[in-house]
Amino acid sequence: MQCLTAEEQNSNLLYVIGQAKHYTNQSVETSEIRELAGSVYLLRANNFAKKRNEKGDKVIYSNLKIDAFTPVVPCFITSNYFSKYAYILCKNASIIAVDRLSLSLNFLFSNKFKGMSQKDILKEILNVPRIS
Repeated sequence: MQCLTAEEQNSNLLYVIGQAKHYTNQSVETSEIRELAGSVYLLRANNFAKKRNEKGDKVIYSNLKIDAFTPVVPCFITSNYFSKYAYILCKNASIIAVDRLSLSLNFLFSNKFKGMSQKDILKEILNVPRIS
């Protein structure tokens, strides 16, 4: 069996880069999506703030090896919803948009809700308020 070097192992990673917002009364807007997209761009360009130690050596993100072809999956999660244009921007920028309804469905179909009737599951889904 052949072992990969640390550098080769790092080149085979998949990075999930995400941002989460806990909102109760407001939707995620396009500016927040642009912020995440810009962060991912800067990360790929290896152009972000790095803390240095007393010798001037870079110490934060020193083992993070991301190049133009490293798989990066951007994801934005909110406890509320996305505005229409924020959702469109997520779609156009290949950012996974997870809103309150997606989160609810994910929980509903988890082990916590095993054994519930379809009627009860539907009732739970309908109790999730939609805010446009």
